[in-house]
Amino acid sequence: MRGGTQKDSVLAATLRRILLAVILVLIARAWLVQGVFFPVLVTGDSMAPALRGAHRRVACDHCRHDFAMGIAAWNPSRAVECPVCRHYFFPPRGGQISPAARVFVDRTAFWWQPPRRFELTVLRDPEQSQRLVVKRVAGLPGETVRIAEGDLWIDGQRWRKSREVRQELAIPVYNSLNKRDTAVPGELYWQADEEGSNWRTDEKGIYCEPRRTAHETGDKNILGPLDWLTLRRRPRTSENSLPLVDNSSGENPHVSHRPREVRDLRLNCHVTCQGSGSFVVAFDPSGLGYRAEILPGDSRLKIYKREQLLLDKSVAHLSAESSWDLEVSWVDGVWELLLNGKVMLRDEVAEHDLPRSATASPPRIAFAAQSVAAKIGDLRISRDIVYLAAPAPHEEPSEGICWRLGPDEFFVLGDNPLVSRDSRAWSANGHVTLRDIVGKPLPLTWPW
Repeated sequence: MRGGTQKDSVLAATLRRILLAVILVLIARAWLVQGVFFPVLVTGDSMAPALRGAHRRVACDHCRHDFAMGIAAWNPSRAVECPVCRHYFFPPRGGQISPAARVFVDRTAFWWQPPRRFELTVLRDPEQSQRLVVKRVAGLPGETVRIAEGDLWIDGQRWRKSREVRQELAIPVYNSLNKRDTAVPGELYWQADEEGSNWRTDEKGIYCEPRRTAHETGDKNILGPLDWLTLRRRPRTSENSLPLVDNSSGENPHVSHRPREVRDLRLNCHVTCQGSGSFVVAFDPSGLGYRAEILPGDSRLKIYKREQLLLDKSVAHLSAESSWDLEVSWVDGVWELLLNGKVMLRDEVAEHDLPRSATASPPRIAFAAQSVAAKIGDLRISRDIVYLAAPAPHEEPSEGICWRLGPDEFFVLGDNPLVSRDSRAWSANGHVTLRDIVGKPLPLTWPW
């Protein structure tokens, strides 16, 4: 009898453990909708490049830039345009398909605080309530949202994204490491402003030797002339001229749309200088005349706007033989320069001082060396996301359209504005409520 009682108690304990495990699984499944235990599969390209559906990787046969193309866009019989060098080529047939990303969804993320602007969310598709979609929050309850000039406007003001968000949404348009054997119409390239320039390029970087040095003149106060190197874009025909950068993207090779000029740009590079002269960066997509002058010999940095001195600062790590990481950007009406990751100047321009696109000077990105030997390596240029008032092919309705949000309504957008169906296209005014938001995709993502 005693043995039978022990067996019964062991069996009861086992059943209790099984029942407890089942209850825990059911609770976990209720808390994390298709997450943690049941990852959500990304099926489209509306959030590319942050999250992708099934796709193939393709390398441009001209500059070797590697980029992704969604399966829906893959067609070896149609030429695609490389988003960096603008070369048209036919993607190879076959090849391995990279599976869609799966994300874990945290349903508890917004229990304690509502979603913040530019935060990723998982919500029920207003057009197919049984389907979940990932979007980024753009407008918050009670706000008036407008999309104009490629930017997001909140309550009549152009919204200025944080540095972290800008980096997350940046799209590459030039990389000096992508080598080109021949010239391609439409590509970005560097060209000296004058004949006899000392600027040279090779597989390791861009170089300039001084035209005239203090040693040669015998007078340290005499500097050679500025030797300029300017970023240009090759025309596609002899009749037309292209904007320096537009919003074409490798994500959407066959989506019909009118390319828009993009002036919100960022430049990153590594600079090495030797000499007591100056190294100048004219980074002026806005047409406001921004120019930074770095004086290694004096350990000084000067920044001008329309010839007005904005900054004259001593920088300890600058010397006659020094190198530094340079980042300079113009995004959302803000010009910013960083040396070795430290902000030297952030100039926020008032809306009434911004030149309108029809009257703005052409964008200018250029380097100049004056009596210094300079080397520029790892040179990369990226553009900001260009928001559109509607997805293609209806991306150009009146930009005066406003979306007014109620006290519990959010306005959400995809990171791929040309194809994303989001608050711009959904019926019932395009708003979602907190009840529609299921949770937040966790940082853990992987394709399998």
